[in-house]
Amino acid sequence: MDPDSGKEVSLFHPRQHLWREHFIWSADRLHLIGLTPIGRATVETLELNRERAIRIRTADVAVGRHPPIDDPVQEKASKLKPLCDQSYLAYPLLKNQIYT
Repeated sequence: MDPDSGKEVSLFHPRQHLWREHFIWSADRLHLIGLTPIGRATVETLELNRERAIRIRTADVAVGRHPPIDDPVQEKASKLKPLCDQSYLAYPLLKNQIYT
């Protein structure tokens, strides 16, 4: 279900849809933003911005592994409200640190 319109829509299907038409990474490269009803429904339904995923992305950004080279990224910070507590971002990442 698209959280903006409340309408039922299909989820993103990689063999039927193009990633860049439905998603963009936030300027900090940590949050996936749905651009279309399909994108928004997919992000929300699959909880793609859950805290653990953001922690993993934070570590991957720090070593240049994220986001994938061809994925679109916002130019400016969005006024989107974070979907989870991000207090852990105040702490520096340690080499080989594993989050549970």
